Amino acid sequence: MRVFLLALIILLVWISLEAQEQPQNQDVILFNPSMFVSSNSERGIPFRTQEQIDSMQMVAQGYMVFNTTSGCLNYYFGKSWFQLCGECIPKPQIPKIDSIFSKGSRIFIYFQKTKMDSLEAFLGKKRYVSVESPLVMYVREQVTSPAQIQMIVHNSCGKKDTTLQIQIEGMQSLFSPILTEEMDGKKIRYRKYGDCKWMVEDYILDKPAIPKSPYWVSMENNKNPCPKGWSIPKEKDWLKLLSNFEGNYSALFEKPTDENLSIGLNKNGIYLVSEKNIVAPGTASYYVGETKGKNQKLINITDSGYLVPDEDPKLFMLPLRCVQCEK
Repeated sequence: MRVFLLALIILLVWISLEAQEQPQNQDVILFNPSMFVSSNSERGIPFRTQEQIDSMQMVAQGYMVFNTTSGCLNYYFGKSWFQLCGECIPKPQIPKIDSIFSKGSRIFIYFQKTKMDSLEAFLGKKRYVSVESPLVMYVREQVTSPAQIQMIVHNSCGKKDTTLQIQIEGMQSLFSPILTEEMDGKKIRYRKYGDCKWMVEDYILDKPAIPKSPYWVSMENNKNPCPKGWSIPKEKDWLKLLSNFEGNYSALFEKPTDENLSIGLNKNGIYLVSEKNIVAPGTASYYVGETKGKNQKLINITDSGYLVPDEDPKLFMLPLRCVQCEK
């Protein structure tokens, strides 16, 4: 009995001392794990939205919560809430540019790798996105030098932008979207490269040499089979066009759209008249127009390059692609 009374007295004394240590401020909120918003905070700081924090009453001095609305720690002192916010890292940084140069109709931007989710670049109204170096930009409109390129880097901490001014030499190519025009009763699709309009599809004659294969054209008589005002591209026309695709000739064979620069060349190969069969499959072979004192020739184009062999046009038939260039 004496032991029980002694234990009871000690308990009463302990409770009295604990009560004396409580702050005199009556605005007290008890630590209640059931109020946690996130299960991850059950052993640490409770999670609250800004709305929940604003509605809290009787808050103890120094009470701390994680504000899920602002992403900051909030603590209570006096009669107000205070905010502790850190900085998001790493902050987005414009990558260091190693080199920039233009070739034909393209701008190459080589940059050092940095932590970013995406790199946007704007030249005029055209938008390019990449995270790999180099960033290749195609000039589809007349550009004066210096050209202004806006670059925007995104990562999880936000974005950062800058504007580059690039001196451009010899970049005069004008790329148009795909246009349609009626020629000799046919609707022909084409697009403009520099001072020339190029058909983006093979031209089919009204009376093809091989009815079952209307794309094959015979050039034995050396007459111009193209619509009025159009002609077979000369060698200089082909070479000027191909200079825009150096290192990326496969782009010539893509289905032409306003989102690329293709003219939709077809890998039909060469039809040998004497053998009556097709050779060089997988090669885009087209006629080259007359040059000074020379007959038509052909040009062979593949994914890896092109060749203008010295051949007699009477030996073969090829698809026809027409061009209209300013004089």
